[in-house]
Amino acid sequence: MSDSAARLVGNQLEKIGWGRYQKKLFLICGSAWMFDQMWTTNLGFIIEDSGKDWNLDESVRGFITSMYVFGMFCGCYAWGVLGDKFGRMFAFKKTVLVAALASLGLTFSVNFEMMMVFLFILGFGMGGELAVGGTVYSEFCPPSKAWTLTILATCWAFGGVVSALIALIIAETNTTSINDWRFQAGVSCVLEVFFFLIRQILDETPSYYLSKGQVDKTNEVLQKIARQNNRVEQSPTNDLQLLDRTTPETEETPETQEESAFEMMKKLFGPRFIKTTLMFTIIYFGSIYSYTGITVFMPDLLENSGNNLSGNKSLAGVVLLQQGCGIPAILLSAWLVETRLGRRMTVALPFVFAAGCTFLFEIAFNLASTLAFSSLINFFMMMSFAALYTITPESYPTEIRNIGNGWANALARLGGLLAPLTAGPILDLSGGFSICLVLFSLLFGVAGIAGLMLKETKGRQDEEISAICNKSSF
Repeated sequence: MSDSAARLVGNQLEKIGWGRYQKKLFLICGSAWMFDQMWTTNLGFIIEDSGKDWNLDESVRGFITSMYVFGMFCGCYAWGVLGDKFGRMFAFKKTVLVAALASLGLTFSVNFEMMMVFLFILGFGMGGELAVGGTVYSEFCPPSKAWTLTILATCWAFGGVVSALIALIIAETNTTSINDWRFQAGVSCVLEVFFFLIRQILDETPSYYLSKGQVDKTNEVLQKIARQNNRVEQSPTNDLQLLDRTTPETEETPETQEESAFEMMKKLFGPRFIKTTLMFTIIYFGSIYSYTGITVFMPDLLENSGNNLSGNKSLAGVVLLQQGCGIPAILLSAWLVETRLGRRMTVALPFVFAAGCTFLFEIAFNLASTLAFSSLINFFMMMSFAALYTITPESYPTEIRNIGNGWANALARLGGLLAPLTAGPILDLSGGFSICLVLFSLLFGVAGIAGLMLKETKGRQDEEISAICNKSSF
């Protein structure tokens, strides 16, 4: 795809503006982020309840959970490749369908072995939700409204609330002999089927069409967006016709259209993007490792803090406080990414602050400081994550954007997979509480430093990203 054509698509979206089409897309893409966190929260209820039902010990429960994360790890990469080769919509419409089928199987699982199989499939489907959903939204969004991608992260926080509400309603109303966890999985399946049907109305992104040389389809989608936004007069026919003049430059042979996954990975780790990819590798792996470790083992960390925080009621209250901090953090991040601070610094600085709060949490001397530092950890993590999900798709051009997103999220899942498998044994050691928190603090700090080495992408379009990466390659 030529630089002039890429700029023209961005200009067209800017002229059309952010309207009804993008608002609809915001809600639909937000469902992907919602499902990701909803299932993270669901697992806590499902594994706990089914573990009692089948008399499973903690090690088996942990292994079952790891199957879901392993499925997400595989799905992140696979859906990224499929999205780049066959279209964003091919992937985006299939991820939630796979998740729905797996949720249905999970609902009727008769033993933990069957549950592990369906949790892996569920994780595989969910692995593409964040990566593909963010890419889809960013490629329909006018450049000046790219900051709204950060607000999508509020849907992620909302997913945990949805899961908790479902669990609460089920606990209050279930008078049958059927276990609550089966209803939890079943209701989630219904929600996934609903959004699978809703996603069928979505169009392929104009950037993807143009990257494949399909100029007529690019024009059709742009005109449809203009009509739905009631901004037809802001979509000049002359400008749209300019796309036709780029056809000789954008026409691709079948060989170039059907690039192999290996060829796309070569681009991702080639001279133009190697620095960007390595920095995202460090950031996603380190930050999600620490985030998962802190989240999964927070009850243990609180009980070992020396402040008599134990019991379900006390621990639930602290976790609720922590989750509540995430929403204002995301909104603040959405504002900061469009200020002079930009995407890069909004990723880096909160990770550094999270590192400091994690260390201070380790030496907290009373209940108030424990609550304050544990809540601030979540606040700063959410700030960074919201900005991170904005800058990642903006850091790659269209042809490798989805696989770049997929790679980053796969590393995040790997960190999430290893955290419970490694932090658990450490906590059993003498002084394990301090060792874990220092480790988490160090990884947050490293993620912050790596964030400082990213290139700012605010207001830049595809061809500018390519030029920047050319200048900054190793």
